[in-house]
Amino acid sequence: MFQQYSVASTNALIAALADQSARNTFQVPYRMLPDRARDLSDIYIGHALAYLMEMDRRGIATVQFLPRWLAPGAQMNADLKAALRRFISLCLTYFSGDEPERLILLAATAYRRVFKVLLMLSEAQWAVAEAHHFIQRFETPERTWSQIVGSPERYALGMLNASAMMATYRFVKGLQSDNDAFKAEVAKLQLRQIWDMEKKLLAQIPNYHKIRTERNLGELHPTEWCCVTYDFLGHLVLCLLQLFPEWKDYILQNHLPEVTALAKLQSWAAKQLLGMEISDQVEPPDDQFLADRFFLGDVETLRFLRAKYNGETAAAVT
Repeated sequence: MFQQYSVASTNALIAALADQSARNTFQVPYRMLPDRARDLSDIYIGHALAYLMEMDRRGIATVQFLPRWLAPGAQMNADLKAALRRFISLCLTYFSGDEPERLILLAATAYRRVFKVLLMLSEAQWAVAEAHHFIQRFETPERTWSQIVGSPERYALGMLNASAMMATYRFVKGLQSDNDAFKAEVAKLQLRQIWDMEKKLLAQIPNYHKIRTERNLGELHPTEWCCVTYDFLGHLVLCLLQLFPEWKDYILQNHLPEVTALAKLQSWAAKQLLGMEISDQVEPPDDQFLADRFFLGDVETLRFLRAKYNGETAAAVT
């Protein structure tokens, strides 16, 4: 659920989850989206939405359980279409209407950026990745898929994925109160501390942009830009709509401003949905819009991180 897959693998994952729910629509939703806050990521949310859309496509009208943030009226035997309409609205606005999940998603992307910066700087972590690769070369038969795709960079990327997931899990676990309420204000404080750490790390590097290019992980995920100038969650949701034409039409009819905003955030899926060419230039949103969406209104943090990740001169960290 946390990993990004090919279209074929994503379809297989969604179908398998829907098959598991054919006779019982309680167990999978309850484990996937429990009532209490849990660790999440943009990719996890996208897969969860696609799973519920697949259930809807199979003619399931009600789900035995959904969390409060998705079905505030009636969690048990919840109306699936109503829940999907709310879910889509949340995804297209980066959960602006649901604070706990939004803070968790922002923390997950921030942790991933921080761990990637650390990976770029740490000779020890690169040595570990190379050691893993050498062990695999020694122990695995030559004519295997793992040998074909294996490399130190692949192991380093796996370390990045695992570190970000574990940090997000610990972040959420430490913010659960005895009655399962999420400590939102403490989460905001910790999130700002993560951003401060990220800024201090980047401030020590003359040109992170060049280091990242030279130590190329071959990563397809736009880690440095997610929740800085790019809304990966909104883009992912629009990509998944190709599998569900009914909901594609619904979004065009009911969420045109949100799709337009995603196009300004350089989502090619949003541009295509609006009838534009991928190469068409769209005026970017102003800094306050980005700061409100991704940095709790902190424009200075947005500008500093954007400049450093883009290889530009940034104001000194105070």
